Amino acid sequence: MIGSTNTDNGTTRKPVSGRLLDLLMALGAGMITWGFIHTQDPFFKVEKKYHISGLGEPDEKWSAYLVQQSRVDFKNAALVLGVLGGTLGAVLAIGGMSRVSLGKRLFIGIVLGGLVGMVAGVAGCWLQQSFARTGSVSVVQSALVNALLFGILGLGLGGIVRVFSGFGRAVVDHAIFGLIVGIFAGIAYPAIAYVSMASVNIEALIPQAMAARLLWLGIVTSLFGLLLPT
Repeated sequence: MIGSTNTDNGTTRKPVSGRLLDLLMALGAGMITWGFIHTQDPFFKVEKKYHISGLGEPDEKWSAYLVQQSRVDFKNAALVLGVLGGTLGAVLAIGGMSRVSLGKRLFIGIVLGGLVGMVAGVAGCWLQQSFARTGSVSVVQSALVNALLFGILGLGLGGIVRVFSGFGRAVVDHAIFGLIVGIFAGIAYPAIAYVSMASVNIEALIPQAMAARLLWLGIVTSLFGLLLPT
């Protein structure tokens, strides 16, 4: 491939400029996702007929509202992570070292990345809601939620990178590597947010504060952009 170099064992390695471009494109994918969240969040909303006016409402009405809110949260999590997965899949397709045409790579990257992101969003939302039922979500629990979320995303995206190359064994190896990178990113976010942004609410699956969202997306996209295409 143009712009690549061969190592002594015959494998292909990207130059520093190629890796920097991958990083910038991955950060761009994060900004696209951030823009989507900023302008559309929440995309799905609880229908007005389920709204409650205050604490004096009957328990049945509260239960109905909470059920609908839970469903809406699942949909929003799947949508946001689907957008993130799709954009990162496109980045990996553009930067992928493969003889497959760019058009096919983009289609595969966007579709598979989006699907993996949706699965990750649903899984993360499920775990987050499970923790929330027992009380406030702690830093450790938030780390577990984000580790599951980004771990699944990294697993899928890591495999997609190697699908472009067509190496069967390498697909599994790179998927596992993506899982590890994703878990690390998921643990890093709540730890950094807890230390540097004491007032940030880490209970929400998708951070609500602007700075927290940038940190949340910045960590995962920078790590994926730097490490997955290598």
